Amino acid sequence: MSRSKSMLALAAGTAFAGSAAQASVLPFNFGNGSTSPVGGLYTLTPVPIPSGAAFNPQTSTGATTDDPALANYCVFDLQVVVSSASGQDRWASADLRGQLNGGSQFYIPPSNPSDPTVPVDNNYLQAAGVRNVPGQRYLQVDTMVMSPVGSASRGGILGKSTFAPATQTGEIFPSNGSNFLDSNDPNRTTFLPANSMNLIDVAWGDSTAALQPAGSNGTFTIARFTIKPGPNAADFAFIGRIGSTLNPSQPASFTFALIPEPAAAIPMLCAGLSAVILRRRK
Repeated sequence: MSRSKSMLALAAGTAFAGSAAQASVLPFNFGNGSTSPVGGLYTLTPVPIPSGAAFNPQTSTGATTDDPALANYCVFDLQVVVSSASGQDRWASADLRGQLNGGSQFYIPPSNPSDPTVPVDNNYLQAAGVRNVPGQRYLQVDTMVMSPVGSASRGGILGKSTFAPATQTGEIFPSNGSNFLDSNDPNRTTFLPANSMNLIDVAWGDSTAALQPAGSNGTFTIARFTIKPGPNAADFAFIGRIGSTLNPSQPASFTFALIPEPAAAIPMLCAGLSAVILRRRK
């Protein structure tokens, strides 16, 4: 069984909280501009460079200026729609396990242009004053998770997802052996080892969400995936959950997957990835 098929099988065995429990915090379907599936399927939201104010965080042409390699990548957002009638229900948490195959990889930013020994990569959204600095604007399209309000000061990473194997310790993000310092090294000089760069496993949330003033409704980004399609045009499977403040113990589970055509050109494959399917179980 392929990795993607085994992940989909795992997702199929995961309990799903009914739509009523999550009626005000739902995945956004780019395919039809709503929270309703088409044939049971959802699509991720493709992110242009530059994106303009329609996206938070925004992307700019400075991203590809600062890292021309981004021309070979596709950028997509996982978004949620908050539509609480009273404004009291808010996004609170999410977890995700995503696997790329066929040689595809997630994006890793270049080394720090000022000091290669101090990485600029981060798995959570960084402040605008960091990601918009000329020379490192590629951080606008880092592979990362975030809170819906697009604030680097709200929320954070909680650890591994509920779908992770018991033997896994902590979250997993793509590593090339020089983009993350090992937090267990008191001297902060050792980097985490490289991995396949095709797996993300993480749980994140905002512990103060319920304490904030009545939330605003709208469509919000909670994760950004920047993907370089592999030579074999990989199959692609993610599973995850979304939780809200009024239903913290009943997160809505979802699955999205893609099998693009082999040997597709980068522009065509990116267009195909914009049709990544997000299947929400009944």
